[in-house]
Amino acid sequence: MADQEFFDAVEAEADDLGHRLREGCKAMPDPQPLSMFDHVYAEETDELVTQREGFAAYLNTFEGAR
Repeated sequence: MADQEFFDAVEAEADDLGHRLREGCKAMPDPQPLSMFDHVYAEETDELVTQREGFAAYLNTFEGAR
């Protein structure tokens, strides 16, 4: 049977772990937008190529706004 001290220790450890994970995630570099299409399938499908090209074209519309 666990006492309150045990539960307090577990909660403190969980809070610390959560903080370290959040900070680690925030410190990671932003991925390249088109990388979300990488490793989706073992072999690239025609549909995936079409989606990648469409998204790339969409992203290119923002370059002129800079």
